[in-house]
Amino acid sequence: MPEFFYTPWGVLIFTLVAVAIVLFVIEVNYKIFAKSLLDFIFSGVFIVILSPLYITLAIIGKLKLNARGGGKLYTNTACIGLKGKLIKVTSYSLYSFGGEYLGGYANFLKRSKLVNLPRLFNVFFGKLSLVGAPILPVYNAEFISDEHFECYSVRPGIFSPSAFWGDENLTYDELFTISVKYVNKRELFYDIALIIKGAVLTLRGESKSYLGGCAERDYCGELLSKNLITEQDISEAKYRCR
Repeated sequence: MPEFFYTPWGVLIFTLVAVAIVLFVIEVNYKIFAKSLLDFIFSGVFIVILSPLYITLAIIGKLKLNARGGGKLYTNTACIGLKGKLIKVTSYSLYSFGGEYLGGYANFLKRSKLVNLPRLFNVFFGKLSLVGAPILPVYNAEFISDEHFECYSVRPGIFSPSAFWGDENLTYDELFTISVKYVNKRELFYDIALIIKGAVLTLRGESKSYLGGCAERDYCGELLSKNLITEQDISEAKYRCR
């Protein structure tokens, strides 16, 4: 029998069994630590693979900024993090120090969704997850109900679980409900499927197909459009978050 494992079929069977055992262990411990570990590993892999793109965008961005009086290549936004804690979420700057828009470069970043590519570093350093609750500026937290805020019991994610259930009419209340269900579900293969589908839709420019109006405004913006809060309410919330 031992000789069998030295044959091609034996090696194949042994490998498949070993992989199955590893996947089983990961799945069983996914909510406890495996999800965070895989976020760290895969974000690191993606960063390495995309390093030529990062370098190219950094060079072009710096040239554009220097031509317009200088500025920071990246911008950090205070957002809601794990358990409601404040985190800094990174994206590419679209404006110079003087407030001048970076023209075609900025338009390309927005149109291609590459403006948020630096968020992979936020995942790598444990601030975000690849899949999770919506990434929202921290002042939105005051207006989210306790029931919906449960979705921030895990780290917010680059890809939304609404990729499977959302549509062009998705509202934030629906998005929060979907995110809470995701928190309770969290499974390895479910996350993999979400990442693949979300990435494909984003690359096709079809993020609105599952994010609806949530792709264009934050939660406060939706409440404001429905006259449920006022500009003054938002201003006061921003002031308290300073």
